[in-house]
Amino acid sequence: MIRMNKIGLFMAVVLSVLFCNCNNADLECDNLGPVERYKFFVTDSIISGVSNSVVIKLDTACNYLPDDWSVHELGFEEHFGFRISHHSNNLYYACLDEKTKIPNGMECGWLKVEKIMDDGRSALKITVDQNDSGVTRIAEIGIRREMDTKKGYFTGRVVIRQNPKYDTTPFEMKIRYKGEIHSTMAHLDEAGNVVMEDSEFRDFMEYLESQEGIEAVVIDDEIVDYFDNSDVEAKPALAELRTAIDRNMTIELRTDLGRTRAKDAFRYLDNKALGYFAVYDDTGFSDTDLFKNLNSLMDAFDSGYMNDYGLNDKISSLAVAYKGTDPDVCAVLTVWEDSYYNNGDRVRAKHRVSFIASYYTPLLSRSSLKNIKCIGSSNSWNDRISSISFHFGHYNAYLKDY
Repeated sequence: MIRMNKIGLFMAVVLSVLFCNCNNADLECDNLGPVERYKFFVTDSIISGVSNSVVIKLDTACNYLPDDWSVHELGFEEHFGFRISHHSNNLYYACLDEKTKIPNGMECGWLKVEKIMDDGRSALKITVDQNDSGVTRIAEIGIRREMDTKKGYFTGRVVIRQNPKYDTTPFEMKIRYKGEIHSTMAHLDEAGNVVMEDSEFRDFMEYLESQEGIEAVVIDDEIVDYFDNSDVEAKPALAELRTAIDRNMTIELRTDLGRTRAKDAFRYLDNKALGYFAVYDDTGFSDTDLFKNLNSLMDAFDSGYMNDYGLNDKISSLAVAYKGTDPDVCAVLTVWEDSYYNNGDRVRAKHRVSFIASYYTPLLSRSSLKNIKCIGSSNSWNDRISSISFHFGHYNAYLKDY
């Protein structure tokens, strides 16, 4: 996760970089001699819904970026009156003409892009207008070297996604720590930061985040449980959640489960499934989704790169189900802030949260992740998930009685 301050605003920008042929440039020969082709693709640069700017240093996507590249085209999901050069991949591309061309870049509609120098390096400055549309909007920026124009070669493409302006409606945050429940009313500001109204709760969260080995789990729909290294009984219990199930173990399906709560969250739940999860792009279990039914205790699902499903830093609601008869087993969905499980979970400052469906809470759901604060950040878990793991684990008695 890369964080930058631009135009006095704090915002989170996630760069998930896919690149090919960057370490060694391709060489093509024509009648002009060798032509170097540097190709890269930067995708899922998430920009907040308020008017703001961000600078992307493109040579971090490739070992070398030529100095002579320029912004060549802009593509949008919607057509809002600009002159179209072409239409492909469900995007409308604006013509590079007197109406869109600016010094060292292009400007069209809600987006302006410029080639700038940043700390002596070529970079791309992206400026966006406030997004009052209520939906995420997407644009693609094509850049190329001037010498490649005749052949139409592109140095690379950058895809950005601008979130809608955040809903600032108040909500309740409720946590439990060492058996005591703490709560406050809160809301998101326009930049997506969590604003906690109760000063004592805010001070307590700062204290909580300073504790060694802090771990967050969601066992029921309303409360987030926190444990740290001082919870000597909780640590083995949390470790058991990630201990493999015995291959010889058998389990029966429960037949007494109804769907009286958050029905839409479980619309993909198979009658024969032992475990299930679903994640959704929007709050209220809507829009783009990913789900999985597991029929065996040995089954699992892992994705270290949610961009593969178009959901990197976009998940806003989720659901987990466990339909087994054994109360000592549970279904565990763990989510991480960064790709590849926070790069192996070596940096615990980048937090994770586990959502646990058990015999006691077989259908667990969160219609909005904004009331779960991301440890070590001013943001919530809304639009923060970059990798996930789903499996069956052991449900320790300490957690049941906590």
